[in-house]
Amino acid sequence: MTNQTFCYMKRLILGISREKGLSVVDALFEAYHSFVSDLIDDYNGSFYYDPPQNILNAYLYTEIE
Repeated sequence: MTNQTFCYMKRLILGISREKGLSVVDALFEAYHSFVSDLIDDYNGSFYYDPPQNILNAYLYTEIE
């Protein structure tokens, strides 16, 4: 995991925690076990470069903009 990936995952975890009212630990588990995690790890795809809010929205609404 690169430093940039860590930053995206951190923002995603905090966003999930805030939006769903979960503890950070529960949000961490959800983030790393979601389809979004695989997309962020694919450095050849464009999703990795999307703004953090778009990544959170993709997780929350289970669709990619």
